[in-house]
Amino acid sequence: MKSGDESIESQLALHLVTLRYEDISDAAITATESLLLDTVAAMVASLRSSECIGLRDRWAEEEGGLGECSLIGNEHKVSAGSAAFLNGVFAHWYEWDDVHIPSILHASAVLFPVLLAAAESRALSGEKVSGQEFISTCVATFDVAARISECIVPKMHNGWMPTGNAVIGAAGGAARLLGLGADGVHSAMGIAAANMGVSRQPIKDKVNGKNVLCGIVAQSAMHAAYLAKQGISGSRDFLFGPFGAATLFADGSGSEEAALSGLRDHFSITESSVKLYPCCQSTHGCIDAALDLYSKEQDLVNKIENIELRLPQRNYELVGGQFQLGENPRVAAQFSVAFTVALALHRGAVRIDDFSDASVKNAREVINLTERTQISINDEPGHLVRLHLRDGSIRERSTNIYKGNPRLPLNDHDRNMKLNDALAIVHPANQSAQLASMVNQVNLQGIDPLMRWVRELNVASTV
Repeated sequence: MKSGDESIESQLALHLVTLRYEDISDAAITATESLLLDTVAAMVASLRSSECIGLRDRWAEEEGGLGECSLIGNEHKVSAGSAAFLNGVFAHWYEWDDVHIPSILHASAVLFPVLLAAAESRALSGEKVSGQEFISTCVATFDVAARISECIVPKMHNGWMPTGNAVIGAAGGAARLLGLGADGVHSAMGIAAANMGVSRQPIKDKVNGKNVLCGIVAQSAMHAAYLAKQGISGSRDFLFGPFGAATLFADGSGSEEAALSGLRDHFSITESSVKLYPCCQSTHGCIDAALDLYSKEQDLVNKIENIELRLPQRNYELVGGQFQLGENPRVAAQFSVAFTVALALHRGAVRIDDFSDASVKNAREVINLTERTQISINDEPGHLVRLHLRDGSIRERSTNIYKGNPRLPLNDHDRNMKLNDALAIVHPANQSAQLASMVNQVNLQGIDPLMRWVRELNVASTV
């Protein structure tokens, strides 16, 4: 699918460079602000993690505060590549970042850390990125990242984590914010494509190495943009060339139509699903059903003989195994539908502090209930929770769509609950409204006030 003599790759690069604020729908602007707020909140939540804090502080110490880009909760600045990596790790650490379902991308946890770092880096040259330029670049970058992934994801080998596909769009977006034109953006995308791909084995092994993958992708994208800025040329046919991404990752079966169809008529950033619960999204349908049952009968958990859960096959493959603590209890719990449903039935909520290693290990009543849970593949669409009670009766709920999906967006109560939960460790308290206000003013004030807030965060306590 080509326009004149322009390749698909060239048209995507041109879209990345030329989309302007006035071209963007109100819905896309609102979605950008919402996802940026959600991503920063997820980054703040990761200040609970000793691993994240240790990584951040080591980088800040080694780079001596001589860089140009901000880290979460640390006054020292680091290089753009380091900021993209570390903030990407923070954004994805607790599995609380959004998912763009059509492309299967953890898009925001890669794209926002890269674009924020690129915008801060551009300021060193005395050319600050305006708020409207930042917003329009975010929208264009989501378009390109999502469309490239949608081209290849249906035919991708199951061993690749699709989020790795975001590296191409992220590199192009960073290149735009660094001041490059269409040729430079095209080169950045081609360079990034040559280093594309992250493995899903950490998910299979349920290790917390899974949670650094978005940071690895973000860093690679940022480096590709800088290489292009220095005049390094990237492959022109990075997507549909003989050895392009569609050949290497989709056996030559990439969809050209998915790349360009409807470009500028609709914006991919409006299609992301926001997570209400800090765990794998494949558990969310059953969590919604379990919480609905809890809301009707809060002492239900004491009556349960056993639980039956049914999930679509793809969700079952991710979260359907028998729960085992393993070496990484947090990750094991976040990728277990049995654990998350038992948690919902016991506590009437699924919150971030429930997933620390210590909290998971000590949740004996929850773990005991997982041992009385049977999980199977649902032949029908949707997620089913069926509770068999000791008196022989049954309680049952099913869901076909989970909260946070674009077709069932979070209401104000749920959004505020998530934001307050994420920021509960920040001192002084009650900064949720301040953060939301700053994000909503990015289009007018740029990112400087937001990034100052990010650097100056104080943590009141750790979990």
